[in-house]
Amino acid sequence: MIFKKKPTDEVLLDKTLTLKEGFENQNKKLKILLFIFIFGSILERTAVALSPSVLYLTRGEVISKTMPIESFCEEVMIAFSQKHFSSLVIDPSIKGALQTALENDPISFEKIESLVVDEKLKTCKVVIKDHQSLRGFVLFYEKDQNKSNPFIYKLIDATEEQILERNAGE
Repeated sequence: MIFKKKPTDEVLLDKTLTLKEGFENQNKKLKILLFIFIFGSILERTAVALSPSVLYLTRGEVISKTMPIESFCEEVMIAFSQKHFSSLVIDPSIKGALQTALENDPISFEKIESLVVDEKLKTCKVVIKDHQSLRGFVLFYEKDQNKSNPFIYKLIDATEEQILERNAGE
């Protein structure tokens, strides 16, 4: 019969040291991988933050864009027909005169036939069709000087010309 030798204390100590060294090697490799991962994440986030394709909304360019003047002119005409004058849109110095004029000759229109904007003269020419005639308006506007509303226009004057009147018999 062959007897196996019992391991001596030296052999057990060597096996323990090799196990301990193995764990330490694995720990060192994991620490290196963790460092590489964290460093890579920091680089990736920095690249995304500095990338020109990322849009950050700031108070500069986005808010300073004004609404299209055509939309402003349409809103003014709707305000005329509803007799609702917001001081944000219509200059207070002409508000009273407009209310008086619209009480005497109200505006109700089916649709806006034509809308032409002249940005150099800061005018908007609008032709509307109501039940009895075609009416033309020239709206004079300017950008609002109020710092809290940098993207809104204000109506500073309005004139009207009757273009075509229909007879009651037609």
